[in-house]
Amino acid sequence: MSALSNKTNLAGSTAGWLVFGVRNSTWRVVGTEYRRDPERLNGLKKQVSDGTGPSLTLRSIRVFDRPNGRVIIFEIPPAPQGIPISWKGHFYSRAGESLEPLSIEKQDAIRQESSMLDWTGQTLEDASVDDLSPKALAVAREAFTQRNSARIPRKEIEGWDDDQVLTHVGLETKHGLTRAAILLLGKPESAYILNPLMAELT
Repeated sequence: MSALSNKTNLAGSTAGWLVFGVRNSTWRVVGTEYRRDPERLNGLKKQVSDGTGPSLTLRSIRVFDRPNGRVIIFEIPPAPQGIPISWKGHFYSRAGESLEPLSIEKQDAIRQESSMLDWTGQTLEDASVDDLSPKALAVAREAFTQRNSARIPRKEIEGWDDDQVLTHVGLETKHGLTRAAILLLGKPESAYILNPLMAELT
């Protein structure tokens, strides 16, 4: 998990993949008996979350029954910008088919990403105003109204829709809502949108 997540980040990819039940050398389906019980298989998500630092989990687990056997595909998110992922305190990477320690140079390369990119300012494809708390949005609207009362009439701001308010406060761009919008105004159940980081909104 650590190795593939870090490698995926460094490669600039959107996901890493771990496949059980397919032979590496020939790509032939040979099947796997790994965790036949669906509950045990899904229990991996918590195990991975508990073992990684900072906490990260599998994005998805897909099971396919093929004529030659069962195949499991694990989708692994990249390490977040600026944050290498460890497994039980140790950082790993991939070198071909081998597992190796993540070098200090590569750790630094990931950590330096944070100075080049504002994580909170990135937009989220799957987020919408429906993911925000109406109460929090009303508080944000009122705070903006009071702060800008000298230059923008209250009635004008009251006429704006939610998207216009979010744009004016810097929480939405033409590409969509930012992570900051979810962090500051999101419903508690919207925390999943911030994956791969585990987050709790209160």
